[in-house]
Amino acid sequence: MTAPAQAVTPLPPLPGHGGTGEPVLQVRDLVKHFPVMSKGVIRRRVGDVHAVCGVSFDLYENETLGLVGESGSGKTTISRTVLGLERATSGQVRYGEHELTELSRRQMRPLRQELQIVFQDPYASLDPRMTVHEIVAEPLRIHGRYGAGAGGEVSELLRLVGLNPEHGNRFAHEFSGGQRQRIGIARALALHPKVIILDEPVSALDVSIQAGVLNLLMDLQSELGLSFLFVAHDLSVMRHVAGRVAVMYLGRLVEIAPASPDPNRKS
Repeated sequence: MTAPAQAVTPLPPLPGHGGTGEPVLQVRDLVKHFPVMSKGVIRRRVGDVHAVCGVSFDLYENETLGLVGESGSGKTTISRTVLGLERATSGQVRYGEHELTELSRRQMRPLRQELQIVFQDPYASLDPRMTVHEIVAEPLRIHGRYGAGAGGEVSELLRLVGLNPEHGNRFAHEFSGGQRQRIGIARALALHPKVIILDEPVSALDVSIQAGVLNLLMDLQSELGLSFLFVAHDLSVMRHVAGRVAVMYLGRLVEIAPASPDPNRKS
């Protein structure tokens, strides 16, 4: 039987990073290396790919922190490692009184109700064999929260993201890319999380519908008090949604700054 997780003291906030209130998620010196194996019958570890090297940042309540960088800079690896989908090589990830890097999958399971992710590809992230209602209700079933009123709760989630609740009986392939991403957002909201990691949520969408999804996310944040870690490579998207932007380059965090310049700052 798995031992209960030990509560830990939250880390002091990083100085000079401009957040307000208390950090809800804290990352310190996060490192993730992937092994490189030799070819042949007997495979040996011959090296490592240094995907993330010593990254530190704080995410505050009701804040959108943008994580931007070129392809291969480590943005998605950070997202997956923070959530425990990839095991960190070293470093700390604190959520409240929990050190996430030390938790097993079973110990992480209750916390996944508060830490959710929206994936980049709305076509690959939704099960084509499940109806929209089943997709949105799946987190409720997994965590034992699908009760007598869950059907109405699913309908309300679909309405919240701008979809018709009557579409719950349809399958994901019957919807456009923007509508599929809204389904993914509804699924992420099902357990009433506090933090949502958005891994390039609009990069696979047409430019004409990106604004609708971005405005939806901003409205949901204002209404539900969510904290977003927003991963993207498009600086114009970051300028629209993020309060602060963290810049990645070759696995390292090189700068954190406000997304918009201070109008009172003298050049």
